[in-house]
Amino acid sequence: MAMSTIISPRRPDLKKPKTLFNFGSLLLENKNTVARDHLASERTFLAWLRTSISLSSIGIGLTQLLKIGEKDSNGDQLVKVGKIMGMCFIAVSTLTLCIGGFRYFAVQELLLEKKFPASVTGIVTVVVFAMILSISTFIIVMKM
Repeated sequence: MAMSTIISPRRPDLKKPKTLFNFGSLLLENKNTVARDHLASERTFLAWLRTSISLSSIGIGLTQLLKIGEKDSNGDQLVKVGKIMGMCFIAVSTLTLCIGGFRYFAVQELLLEKKFPASVTGIVTVVVFAMILSISTFIIVMKM
């Protein structure tokens, strides 16, 4: 039976909880800033989740907004553009959630090794996509 890479005899401070409620968790000894660091990582993931939900909401709202303008002469075109923009916002929302999830687990692994990764790529990716979508949404709404 192979041992997990996280739970090893070399790390006696890592233990698995014995209850179903804590399934998948690690029991760590709370020395120095261990609890504070892990809780900060969880709060950061929740911020990524909140951003993802906001981007999805914007996509749905934009689609519905441009559906209202359907009665105009170029209404069909606006509805198509609205659907495409809505799908783009939802795609960026999914990307944001994935980046947040991967980052959370990467940080958790490195915190166990007493290291911390600085984040650049994920943040730059989300900022670039959000700026592109915001500018294109502004242009489309101004043309209505």
